[in-house]
Amino acid sequence: GGMRQRVEIARALAGETVNFEGQAMLAGRSFHYQTAYIPEHDASGAVCGFFALTFDITRLKLAEAQLEREARRAIRGAGDDGRFSFDGTDLFMHLPSGRTLRYREATLGPFEDRDDTISYYNPKKRKRVSTYGGRLVENLVQAYTRDFLAEGLVRLELAGYRTVLHTHDEFVVEGREDQVAEVCRIVSEPPPWALDFPLAASGSWARRYAK
Repeated sequence: GGMRQRVEIARALAGETVNFEGQAMLAGRSFHYQTAYIPEHDASGAVCGFFALTFDITRLKLAEAQLEREARRAIRGAGDDGRFSFDGTDLFMHLPSGRTLRYREATLGPFEDRDDTISYYNPKKRKRVSTYGGRLVENLVQAYTRDFLAEGLVRLELAGYRTVLHTHDEFVVEGREDQVAEVCRIVSEPPPWALDFPLAASGSWARRYAK
Protein backbone atom coordinates (compact mmCIF):
# COMPACT_ATOMS: atom_id res chain seq x y z
CA GLY A 1 0.00 0.00 0.00
CA GLY A 2 0.88 3.67 0.26
CA MET A 3 2.80 3.29 3.53
CA ARG A 4 5.04 0.58 2.10
CA GLN A 5 5.67 2.64 -1.03
CA ARG A 6 6.72 5.66 1.07
CA VAL A 7 9.13 3.47 3.03
CA GLU A 8 10.69 2.07 -0.17
CA ILE A 9 10.99 5.56 -1.67
CA ALA A 10 12.76 6.78 1.47
CA ARG A 11 15.23 3.92 1.19
CA ALA A 12 15.92 4.76 -2.47
CA LEU A 13 16.44 8.45 -1.65
CA ALA A 14 18.90 7.34 1.02
CA GLY A 15 20.99 5.73 -1.72
CA GLU A 16 19.76 2.12 -1.56
CA THR A 17 18.60 0.14 -4.58
CA VAL A 18 15.23 -1.29 -3.60
CA ASN A 19 13.44 -4.30 -5.13
CA PHE A 20 9.96 -5.43 -4.14
CA GLU A 21 6.91 -7.28 -5.46
CA GLY A 22 3.23 -6.61 -5.06
CA GLN A 23 -0.27 -7.16 -6.38
CA ALA A 24 -2.66 -4.51 -7.66
CA MET A 25 -5.81 -3.95 -9.72
CA LEU A 26 -5.65 -2.34 -13.16
CA ALA A 27 -8.68 -1.91 -15.43
CA GLY A 28 -10.57 -4.42 -13.34
CA ARG A 29 -7.81 -7.02 -13.58
CA SER A 30 -5.58 -8.26 -10.80
CA PHE A 31 -1.92 -8.43 -11.70
CA HIS A 32 1.41 -9.06 -10.00
CA TYR A 33 4.30 -6.66 -10.43
CA GLN A 34 7.97 -6.37 -9.59
CA THR A 35 9.45 -2.91 -9.04
CA ALA A 36 12.99 -1.61 -8.65
CA TYR A 37 13.87 1.85 -7.32
CA ILE A 38 17.37 2.80 -8.47
CA PRO A 39 18.97 5.93 -6.95
CA GLU A 40 20.13 8.69 -9.30
CA HIS A 41 23.25 10.61 -8.34
CA ASP A 42 24.30 14.10 -9.39
CA ALA A 43 27.82 15.16 -10.35
CA SER A 44 28.86 15.45 -6.71
CA GLY A 45 27.66 11.93 -5.95
CA ALA A 46 24.65 13.01 -3.90
CA VAL A 47 21.30 11.30 -4.47
CA CYS A 48 19.07 13.64 -6.47
CA GLY A 49 16.19 11.25 -7.23
CA PHE A 50 15.56 7.71 -8.36
CA PHE A 51 14.48 5.67 -11.37
CA ALA A 52 11.50 3.32 -11.07
CA LEU A 53 11.30 0.17 -13.19
CA THR A 54 8.14 -1.93 -12.97
CA PHE A 55 7.48 -5.26 -14.67
CA ASP A 56 4.29 -7.29 -15.00
CA ILE A 57 5.17 -10.72 -13.56
CA THR A 58 1.63 -12.12 -13.53
CA ARG A 59 2.47 -15.00 -15.87
CA LEU A 60 5.43 -15.94 -13.69
CA LYS A 61 3.29 -15.98 -10.54
CA LEU A 62 0.63 -18.08 -12.29
CA ALA A 63 3.33 -20.55 -13.38
CA GLU A 64 4.67 -20.73 -9.81
CA ALA A 65 1.19 -21.43 -8.43
CA GLN A 66 0.50 -24.08 -11.08
CA LEU A 67 3.78 -25.90 -10.45
CA GLU A 68 3.19 -26.00 -6.71
CA ARG A 69 -0.37 -27.31 -7.22
CA GLU A 70 0.95 -30.09 -9.45
CA ALA A 71 3.63 -31.07 -6.92
CA ARG A 72 1.09 -31.13 -4.10
CA ARG A 73 -1.29 -33.27 -6.14
CA ALA A 74 1.47 -35.77 -6.85
CA ILE A 75 2.45 -36.06 -3.18
CA ARG A 76 -1.18 -36.55 -2.18
CA GLY A 77 -1.51 -39.26 -4.80
CA ALA A 78 -4.28 -37.30 -6.49
CA GLY A 79 -2.95 -37.94 -9.97
CA ASP A 80 0.07 -37.86 -12.26
CA ASP A 81 -0.06 -34.97 -14.72
CA GLY A 82 3.20 -35.95 -16.42
CA ARG A 83 5.36 -33.23 -14.89
CA PHE A 84 5.50 -34.68 -11.37
CA SER A 85 5.28 -38.20 -10.00
CA PHE A 86 5.57 -39.61 -6.49
CA ASP A 87 6.71 -43.11 -5.57
CA GLY A 88 5.53 -42.94 -1.99
CA THR A 89 8.85 -41.56 -0.77
CA ASP A 90 10.45 -39.29 -3.37
CA LEU A 91 8.92 -36.60 -5.56
CA PHE A 92 10.14 -36.45 -9.16
CA MET A 93 9.98 -33.54 -11.59
CA HIS A 94 10.16 -34.86 -15.16
CA LEU A 95 12.00 -32.65 -17.65
CA PRO A 96 11.38 -32.49 -21.41
CA SER A 97 14.96 -33.67 -21.99
CA GLY A 98 14.18 -36.97 -20.27
CA ARG A 99 16.05 -36.15 -17.06
CA THR A 100 14.33 -36.00 -13.69
CA LEU A 101 14.88 -33.88 -10.60
CA ARG A 102 14.43 -35.79 -7.34
CA TYR A 103 13.13 -34.37 -4.08
CA ARG A 104 14.01 -37.03 -1.52
CA GLU A 105 11.58 -38.04 1.23
CA ALA A 106 9.10 -35.38 0.13
CA THR A 107 6.18 -34.68 2.45
CA LEU A 108 3.32 -32.23 2.67
CA GLY A 109 2.42 -30.81 6.08
CA PRO A 110 3.72 -28.72 8.99
CA PHE A 111 7.35 -27.62 8.66
CA GLU A 112 9.20 -24.93 10.58
CA ASP A 113 6.81 -21.96 10.85
CA ARG A 114 4.31 -23.14 8.23
CA ASP A 115 1.30 -25.39 8.71
CA ASP A 116 1.12 -26.76 5.18
CA THR A 117 4.22 -26.80 3.02
CA ILE A 118 6.28 -29.11 0.81
CA SER A 119 9.51 -30.26 2.43
CA TYR A 120 12.17 -32.79 1.48
CA TYR A 121 15.57 -34.04 2.54
CA ASN A 122 18.45 -32.15 0.94
CA PRO A 123 21.51 -34.47 0.93
CA LYS A 124 23.89 -31.60 0.20
CA LYS A 125 22.73 -29.64 3.25
CA ARG A 126 22.12 -32.86 5.22
CA LYS A 127 18.79 -31.62 6.51
CA ARG A 128 15.17 -31.14 5.50
CA VAL A 129 14.29 -27.97 3.62
CA SER A 130 11.06 -26.51 2.33
CA THR A 131 10.13 -25.57 -1.19
CA TYR A 132 7.32 -23.70 -2.92
CA GLY A 133 6.18 -22.58 -6.37
CA GLY A 134 8.84 -19.93 -6.88
CA ARG A 135 11.67 -22.29 -5.99
CA LEU A 136 10.22 -25.09 -8.12
CA VAL A 137 10.14 -22.72 -11.11
CA GLU A 138 13.75 -21.75 -10.37
CA ASN A 139 14.74 -25.43 -10.29
CA LEU A 140 12.92 -26.01 -13.59
CA VAL A 141 14.55 -23.04 -15.34
CA GLN A 142 18.04 -23.97 -14.13
CA ALA A 143 17.49 -27.56 -15.25
CA TYR A 144 16.36 -26.38 -18.70
CA THR A 145 19.45 -24.20 -19.13
CA ARG A 146 21.75 -27.00 -17.99
CA ASP A 147 20.20 -29.36 -20.55
CA PHE A 148 20.47 -26.76 -23.33
CA LEU A 149 24.16 -26.28 -22.50
CA ALA A 150 24.80 -30.03 -22.38
CA GLU A 151 23.17 -30.51 -25.80
CA GLY A 152 25.26 -27.70 -27.23
CA LEU A 153 28.51 -29.09 -25.85
CA VAL A 154 27.81 -32.50 -27.40
CA ARG A 155 27.13 -30.88 -30.78
CA LEU A 156 30.34 -28.86 -30.55
CA GLU A 157 32.34 -32.01 -29.83
CA LEU A 158 30.76 -33.78 -32.80
CA ALA A 159 31.69 -30.77 -34.96
CA GLY A 160 35.33 -31.09 -33.89
CA TYR A 161 35.55 -28.37 -31.26
CA ARG A 162 37.36 -29.02 -27.97
CA THR A 163 35.63 -27.65 -24.88
CA VAL A 164 38.19 -26.17 -22.48
CA LEU A 165 35.78 -25.27 -19.70
CA HIS A 166 32.15 -24.47 -19.01
CA THR A 167 30.38 -22.90 -16.08
CA HIS A 168 26.73 -22.01 -15.54
CA ASP A 169 25.59 -20.47 -18.84
CA GLU A 170 28.88 -20.09 -20.68
CA PHE A 171 31.58 -22.26 -22.21
CA VAL A 172 35.02 -21.90 -23.78
CA VAL A 173 36.24 -23.82 -26.82
CA GLU A 174 39.50 -23.67 -28.73
CA GLY A 175 39.17 -22.22 -32.20
CA ARG A 176 39.91 -19.37 -34.57
CA GLU A 177 38.28 -15.95 -34.44
CA ASP A 178 36.44 -16.60 -37.70
CA GLN A 179 34.75 -19.64 -36.12
CA VAL A 180 32.80 -17.70 -33.47
CA ALA A 181 29.69 -17.39 -35.64
CA GLU A 182 29.68 -21.12 -36.41
CA VAL A 183 30.04 -22.02 -32.73
CA CYS A 184 27.09 -19.75 -31.85
CA ARG A 185 25.01 -21.29 -34.63
CA ILE A 186 25.73 -24.84 -33.42
CA VAL A 187 24.71 -24.20 -29.80
CA SER A 188 21.67 -22.12 -30.84
CA GLU A 189 20.03 -25.04 -32.61
CA PRO A 190 17.05 -26.14 -30.44
CA PRO A 191 17.20 -29.76 -29.26
CA PRO A 192 14.50 -32.26 -30.35
CA TRP A 193 12.67 -31.90 -27.03
CA ALA A 194 12.30 -28.09 -27.37
CA LEU A 195 12.06 -27.37 -31.09
CA ASP A 196 9.95 -24.23 -30.61
CA PHE A 197 12.21 -22.71 -27.95
CA PRO A 198 13.77 -19.36 -29.04
CA LEU A 199 17.34 -20.37 -28.26
CA ALA A 200 20.19 -17.94 -29.02
CA ALA A 201 23.85 -17.50 -28.15
CA SER A 202 26.48 -14.79 -28.46
CA GLY A 203 30.23 -15.17 -28.34
CA SER A 204 33.59 -13.51 -28.67
CA TRP A 205 37.19 -14.52 -29.34
CA ALA A 206 40.19 -13.87 -27.08
CA ARG A 207 43.72 -15.14 -26.60
CA ARG A 208 42.95 -15.99 -22.98
CA TYR A 209 39.79 -16.45 -20.92
CA ALA A 210 38.16 -13.25 -19.60
CA LYS A 211 34.73 -12.26 -18.36
